[in-house]
Amino acid sequence: MEEENSQVLQRWYKVNTDGVIFSKHKWTGIGVIARDDQGRVVATMSKRLMVPLGALEVETKALEVAAVFARDIDIQKVVFKSDSLLVCSTIQGVIEPPIIFGTIQYMSQLRQVKVQHT
Repeated sequence: MEEENSQVLQRWYKVNTDGVIFSKHKWTGIGVIARDDQGRVVATMSKRLMVPLGALEVETKALEVAAVFARDIDIQKVVFKSDSLLVCSTIQGVIEPPIIFGTIQYMSQLRQVKVQHT
């Protein structure tokens, strides 16, 4: 099964995201790393947001930033990975909190997208 999955994901990129909250300083950080189907790093980025977001918000924002980044570096077949099960479930359509709609909108601009909980 694993070999079958790896064949299906050939020429797909994996984009890992994470967010961090610096509550003392009232800002958040986002990290994004994109790898090709061989696991080679093709692009990275980090971003500081000068707003105090909560845990769910920063993980959602990290995926939104990653979707824009993927579009900007012209990768179209993407598996986004996040450690927030709630955010992944929402984007996959399992549940529907309204905060995630912007992220879904950005991801819908890409040719093919998958979102997985890490």
